[in-house]
Amino acid sequence: MDMVIRISLAQINPTVVFDGGSTILGSDGTAIAMARQFEEELLIADVRIPDSTKNQGSLKRHCTGQRVEITEKIPEKPRPTLTTRPIEELGVEEEIYRALLSGLRDYVRKNGFEKVIVGLSGG
Repeated sequence: MDMVIRISLAQINPTVVFDGGSTILGSDGTAIAMARQFEEELLIADVRIPDSTKNQGSLKRHCTGQRVEITEKIPEKPRPTLTTRPIEELGVEEEIYRALLSGLRDYVRKNGFEKVIVGLSGG
C-alpha cells in the first residue's frame, strides 16, 4: 500500500500559525487517520506495510558484505486493536476561529499576562 504521511506542528511563531492536523493518506487519497487541528496530539494508526522482500533484489546491487540468514522466527503476539475516532475536518470559520484563539492564547502566555480584556466591535 502506498501512502502519504503529512506531519504538521501545532504551534505559534511570531508571524505564522501552524495548525497541526497531521494526516495519513492512503494510495487512493482517502484519509486513514488525522490528528486534531490546533492541539498537540500523538497520532497512532495501524497501517499495512508491504513485505520488504519484494525490493531486496534492488538492494543487493548496491550492498557488499556477508549475508546472515535468520532462521529463528519470533511468534507474533496478538496486539490489541487501536480505538479510532472519526476524522474531524474543520470548516473555514472554525479553522479561522481556532487559529485566532491559538495565537491570542500563545501571545498572552509568552507575555506573562494574568488577565486580558478583548474588545469587540460590530463595525
